[in-house]
Amino acid sequence: MKPLVSVLIPAYNHEQYVGAAIESVLNQTYENFELLISDDCSTDGTRHVISSCSDARIKTFFFNENGGTVNSLNVLLEAAKGDYIAVLGSDDIWMPEKLEKQLEVMANMPDIAACFTYSEIIDNVSNTVTDSSVFPLDIFNFNNCNREDMLCRLFLTGNHFCHSSVLIRTCAHREIGEYKIQYRQLHDFDLWVRILLRYPVYIIEEKLVKYRVFSTNDNVSNLTQENNIRLFREARYIFKNMFNEISDADFVAGFKPCLVKSDAKTAEQIMCEKFFVLWNYSLWKYEYKLPALDYLMSHIDNLSFFECLTKEYNFSLNDIYKATGDYLSDCPKEFFQIDLNALESDCNTLRQELDNIHNSRMWKYYCILKKIKPLLRRKPNE
Repeated sequence: MKPLVSVLIPAYNHEQYVGAAIESVLNQTYENFELLISDDCSTDGTRHVISSCSDARIKTFFFNENGGTVNSLNVLLEAAKGDYIAVLGSDDIWMPEKLEKQLEVMANMPDIAACFTYSEIIDNVSNTVTDSSVFPLDIFNFNNCNREDMLCRLFLTGNHFCHSSVLIRTCAHREIGEYKIQYRQLHDFDLWVRILLRYPVYIIEEKLVKYRVFSTNDNVSNLTQENNIRLFREARYIFKNMFNEISDADFVAGFKPCLVKSDAKTAEQIMCEKFFVLWNYSLWKYEYKLPALDYLMSHIDNLSFFECLTKEYNFSLNDIYKATGDYLSDCPKEFFQIDLNALESDCNTLRQELDNIHNSRMWKYYCILKKIKPLLRRKPNE
């Protein structure tokens, strides 16, 4: 019997797009799937669109309170009965052969835990985006390499796996665990890191997903200041966990180009190398040292690590004190530029309003009255 695939679509306020997402699943050339769709208490007609879709393979989950995408995914994941899990954003679209081609790869490569694909970027009216200033067009076109190198590349350049392209073995997902509720921005990125710490993955270098982006929106992918700060803080803990959990062999193999000493072998040397990789390589081009400081402060009580750091790597106690005294903020100044610009704009508006008041006839009358008011209060004999 053909393996069953559980397709998860968590939906929220995508009345205009969810119908096309559902249709792209129902039109798959591979037909043995169940389609689990949730509506996270949408305020538009999303629920109505979902309810109007008629197919025996569809199972709906309608929530009475908005709990967020991660909660929706975990509810659907718990209900899934398939041998494989696939996820589709409620505003994204699959190409008809997507599942069939991925399942063929999974059958031929039993050691991999997940299979991804390339993605085409589309806009709000489903036109292909060709302007890289709108969105980085090749961000999800990540070439295959071994899992150790993939971990390094994820650390150096961020997430290059499209969530709507994933197909993962259910047994591997159960072992690794559900999506972590504390990550609103990077819940999928955290999952990819946890997968790669244990299993290899494969990428079909063909655009089998249409990933939708918006110039302005209110979803978690929109780069508002709040979302940027949250993304930054979530990345801090994801990479902290990565460096704590990665094996010495995987670290040396994957991060070899980044090592201070390419021949690092001892446990203490590898601890030092992890610190320097975190210290020397800015995450996503931001000056960001806190993961390195987290690692340093949590291991500095290890005497052999301290001696290796100070003697073999010439990172003195004064260097340690300087490091812990420098980067006091866990967010780069660029994240606050939006607010500074907004405040400056507000100040300019207020200045203009004050100038208008001061130049008004009413203000001139007020100033005259203010001067003569004391005279009017004087008694006649004064």
